[in-house]
Amino acid sequence: MLRSKLFKEWQGEINAMDNGKLKSQDTVMLRNAKSRQATYMRAMRRTEDQIAPVLKGFQDQVLFLKHNLNSRAIGSLKGTSTELQGDVADLVKSIDASSQEADKLISSLAVSDN
Repeated sequence: MLRSKLFKEWQGEINAMDNGKLKSQDTVMLRNAKSRQATYMRAMRRTEDQIAPVLKGFQDQVLFLKHNLNSRAIGSLKGTSTELQGDVADLVKSIDASSQEADKLISSLAVSDN
């Protein structure tokens, strides 16, 4: 849009010129500028068309890494779960041992009272 306004303004200014030689030279410069701008825009469009596939490939890589990390995290939880089960089993044994000691203490106190 901006380039269109620029070129329209330029053309309007050329049209307002009285000097034929300068008008002719300026018309050639305008035509060359439009041509260079069109070439530039085609190159930019080609580049733009190449962006989407590259971004899609990058997105695929990111998702793969995410899933890979999730899979590893879940796998590590299995090891953590096994470790926790062992810790819980040890804790249950310790509680049982403490309960037995408490029972012995209570029994010994009850015998002492008689």
